[in-house]
Amino acid sequence: MKFGHQLKTSLYPEWVFYYLAYDKLKAELKTRLNANHGQWTEDDETAFAELLEKELDKVYSFQKVKSAEIMSRLQHSKQEVEAIIQSNDAQNEDYAALEEELSHIIADVHDLAKFTRLNYTGFLKIIKKHDVRSRKKPNYLIFNGPSFLFLCQF
Repeated sequence: MKFGHQLKTSLYPEWVFYYLAYDKLKAELKTRLNANHGQWTEDDETAFAELLEKELDKVYSFQKVKSAEIMSRLQHSKQEVEAIIQSNDAQNEDYAALEEELSHIIADVHDLAKFTRLNYTGFLKIIKKHDVRSRKKPNYLIFNGPSFLFLCQF
């Protein structure tokens, strides 16, 4: 299965605008190569790197916001648990509501992990496609950071 198709069929619909624009980057590679009769210029390299950086910023910013949101919800749930433990009149409904909220948080963590994996794979694949089609030797390093990946050119 082609990755572009896999990405389209695997994404979380509510977050569609925050995923890597893989098809756009792939089309940009093809357009630039066709415009220059198969040659990849420094201008092409600069423009493609800028597009890639914008996509990375978009994905990372979304991931950072969602992670902070999840952490905030976890903190709020922790406070609710502590309040229920200290209260003498906790009802089954209180526990059920907490259990439901924690289930939603777990689902969001799962969705965010899937979002991260798909985008990580997409970045690796589009960079590899760039290297093959442009016939350039890699001039970047990919680092796994605490929350995503970093591209460093050398």
